[in-house]
Amino acid sequence: MHEINNNIPIPDVRSPRNNKYDLHKMGIGDSFSFPYEDHKVQKVRVAVANYGSRNAKKFVTRKIFENNDELLRVWRTV
Repeated sequence: MHEINNNIPIPDVRSPRNNKYDLHKMGIGDSFSFPYEDHKVQKVRVAVANYGSRNAKKFVTRKIFENNDELLRVWRTV
């Protein structure tokens, strides 16, 4: 049998593990970008969509051009 205890405080939530893009730190309207690379873009989009589904958050990704550089930018919308 298990010993039953009371008055044991619940620990605070720790930062998510393996969150490569710090999505848990983003507020609504925040964004980040990185160089657009075909082999990396799909992985990022899938990771962002999966994180959003698991955590009731929404993100938008767009290919953009800034200072003649091709970038992928990710925004948190909800």
